[in-house]
Amino acid sequence: FLNQPQVAVDGISILQAIDSDPQARAGWNEFLTRRDQILASPDYQKLNLTEALAPVFDFFQEKSSDPDSTATARRLRLYLADQLEQGTLDQLFVLAASNPAEFYQVLKIPSRAVENGELQDFLRMVRRTLGN
Repeated sequence: FLNQPQVAVDGISILQAIDSDPQARAGWNEFLTRRDQILASPDYQKLNLTEALAPVFDFFQEKSSDPDSTATARRLRLYLADQLEQGTLDQLFVLAASNPAEFYQVLKIPSRAVENGELQDFLRMVRRTLGN
C-alpha cells in the first residue's frame, strides 16, 4: 500500500461504497457470517487448506528463489488484473452469481485435468479454441 497509494485509495473507496449502501452492508455481513461458519466447520478444518494452498500462495507472493517462477507469478498477476479491469472476467462472476451449479461444472473441468495430470493438454486445447 505504501508503494502504490492508489491501491489503498481504491480499497478505501470499496469499503466506503459498501458502508454507504445498506443492502451492500447487509450482504457483506452475511458473507462474513457464512465465512466464519465455514471456517469453524470440522469438515472444512479436515481439508487443511492452509497447507494444501501454501505452494500457491508462495508462488503468487514470489517467495521462490527461481527467477523464472518469480517473473511468471508477476506476469500472471498483472494479466489477471488487466483482465479484471477490462471486464473480460465479468462473465465468470455473472455465471457464479446467477447459476452456481453451472459455475461449479466450469470449475470441475480443469480440476479433473489437474487430478489426471492432463492440465497441460487441457490448456493447449483451450488455447487452440480461443484463437488470437
